[in-house]
Amino acid sequence: MVFFGAMTVSSCKKDPCKNVTCQNGGICQDGNCKCNPPWEGPRCEVKKDPCENVTCQNGGVCQDGNCKCNPPWEGPRCEVKKDPCENVTCQNGGTCQDGNCKCNLPWEGSRCEVDARDKFVGSWRGTINCGDGPEEEVLSITKSSTTPDLIIIEGVIDGQLTSSSEFRVPSQTVNVDGIGVTISGRGNLNGNQLTLTLTSTVQGGGTFTCTGIYNKQ
Repeated sequence: MVFFGAMTVSSCKKDPCKNVTCQNGGICQDGNCKCNPPWEGPRCEVKKDPCENVTCQNGGVCQDGNCKCNPPWEGPRCEVKKDPCENVTCQNGGTCQDGNCKCNLPWEGSRCEVDARDKFVGSWRGTINCGDGPEEEVLSITKSSTTPDLIIIEGVIDGQLTSSSEFRVPSQTVNVDGIGVTISGRGNLNGNQLTLTLTSTVQGGGTFTCTGIYNKQ
């Protein structure tokens, strides 16, 4: 009778999950709902805010429980300031500032790898006007092999870069057909067009200014 009674009690044991309905994919275990994130509550009916206990620093914004950081900040809470120059290598003596290379003349480019003088080097054709009307002219420009920021016009006139697209012609005396001529001026490059202005003083003579506009050949 004891054994029979035990069998009767066991067979009548109530299922604790019989009347429990778990929502949003939850599973009933021993009468209680086991919920999948972000759901909670007795029946997994409440969607928990994943950003409730997440505080993002330095202007970061929480999205789906994770911080979305603004550069240069990173880390779980945007608490680490990333070095913008960490993976930046500047060549030819350039220095990195805020992730960008600051180059020394004559160098330019994202990593200071380009010689700005190369834009000037070559043959140029155009017109020159010294006050008595334009005349056609061809001139050549090379770059110095000893002075980093120097270009050489027609093999005799030195031009010193003041930026990657401009140069000055410091006062200098050159020999033209046996006569000393003191020359100074400036030039600038806009795309493939070169503008050159030179003021010349002839030894024992007068002073005149010429402006030439040339296109690269």
